[in-house]
Amino acid sequence: MTTPNYVLDTQDKVTAYLAHLSDNLELNNQDLRSLGPSKRLHRHAEALGFDNWQQMLAKLQYNDFVSTMMDEYGVSEAYADAAWHTLKSQACNPNYPTSAAELARNYCSRFNIKKKVVIDDTDTSPLPDAKLVQDAQNHYSDIVDALNNGNDEFFEDAIFGSVVASIDVTFTLSSNTALHLKVDASDMEPISGYIRTGGFGEPAIVHLNNEQLEKVGSQMRFQIQTTVSSFAGGDHE
Repeated sequence: MTTPNYVLDTQDKVTAYLAHLSDNLELNNQDLRSLGPSKRLHRHAEALGFDNWQQMLAKLQYNDFVSTMMDEYGVSEAYADAAWHTLKSQACNPNYPTSAAELARNYCSRFNIKKKVVIDDTDTSPLPDAKLVQDAQNHYSDIVDALNNGNDEFFEDAIFGSVVASIDVTFTLSSNTALHLKVDASDMEPISGYIRTGGFGEPAIVHLNNEQLEKVGSQMRFQIQTTVSSFAGGDHE
């Protein structure tokens, strides 16, 4: 399979798509006008470089999920990708009623990830939280200036409090395999997790879904608390 490129935004891409569609129909001795909806979807997906419609749908839903988290909540692509792998079994299920974008919003609501503030420079009307936004921008500018100027004293004097929101915990399963968990610092419940097996070449990574994370959190609660306590030097109930 060639690398899928389903965004038909140039004449060359549209021409290539039509050529691939024509070739696929000829290869399968089919007339697009006589095909049912399901087979039409498969021919469409194949012409765009996918193996089948289900594979293309999974890609579309992945992009919808990741772009929603990045654009609306300002999370990194790596974080959005990890979140997707905990939920994709639901999103890729055609019987699951929630869209991938709504699934992303539900995920962020569950883990108290706030929507980012978007400022429209062309909009001169006052924002309800304009003062808060301005304060945040001022602090951001101060931090950038301190970083650019190597001002260590700024970070010694300007930081009044801190909190750990999540903690990464790793459990060794074998000489080349480990279970990696990101746990909520407040209740020690897993937020995301994956199994990584290393060796020669690229490592193999298998992400845990929501149901698996809940079971891990229940069955490994003592191990998680013990590991965090030994590292932090305190007790977590």
